[in-house]
Amino acid sequence: MTTERTKEVGTPMDARLRILVPMGLEGTERFLVTQTYTRALLRAGALAYMVGGPLDDADAALALDGFAGLLLTGGGDLAPRYLGEAPHPGLGSVDPPRDALEWALLGAALTRGMPVLGICRGCQMLAARVGGELYQDIPAQMAGAIQHVQRAPRNHESHAVTLAAGSLGHSVYEGRDEVWVNSFHHQGVRALPPGWRVFATAPDGLIEGFERDGAAFAVGVQWHPEALVDDDPLQRRLFDAFVAAARAYAPAGAYASVADTN
Repeated sequence: MTTERTKEVGTPMDARLRILVPMGLEGTERFLVTQTYTRALLRAGALAYMVGGPLDDADAALALDGFAGLLLTGGGDLAPRYLGEAPHPGLGSVDPPRDALEWALLGAALTRGMPVLGICRGCQMLAARVGGELYQDIPAQMAGAIQHVQRAPRNHESHAVTLAAGSLGHSVYEGRDEVWVNSFHHQGVRALPPGWRVFATAPDGLIEGFERDGAAFAVGVQWHPEALVDDDPLQRRLFDAFVAAARAYAPAGAYASVADTN
């Protein structure tokens, strides 16, 4: 028997936003998304729905229907063909099906104005997709770089980033001028095109966070906030901001109800 609670579907108490999360390959046959991302989204009031490739542009656009946001996670290196470059000797392993999937999904999401959050590899993919430039291998290509592949545990904050006043990132992190982050990447964002601005930089000057100018939420961060949310409440604010933007954007069907049907 359906109870009166079903009338409340769509309220924060009885529903969760649906966020699409592309999956990468583990080896050659298994898709993989690390659980820390799904837990961080759930804590912020959203559910992660996984999608694997390959998808062409038309199917990627269809895959976004009924979702409120797109989260791009960490992983291996971006294939340099998307940068218009030859592979650097320091290039690591690449995942061509994942590259193609995320490239297509991002194009459709940005066109729609759907909220996007890119983390680590996802940050680099977002930068490349909008016409930015990457370092294929920071130690070899950036003089004076600090250690960006930390040897400490994932929940250890290994270096500080400076936040730009007046940016969305600055407001998300409570107006602080500096926050500490973790670091697990050897690729990085070298430059961004017009319409995008840096909001976080490492001590060596490397871009650690950037955002889209204007109303649409599109943010890339080079660190892994999903690995920090259990120990650092400040890092939860990025997921809260992403989900808040997704809630404001949410199209029809973007909520999964948790109505009691007993």
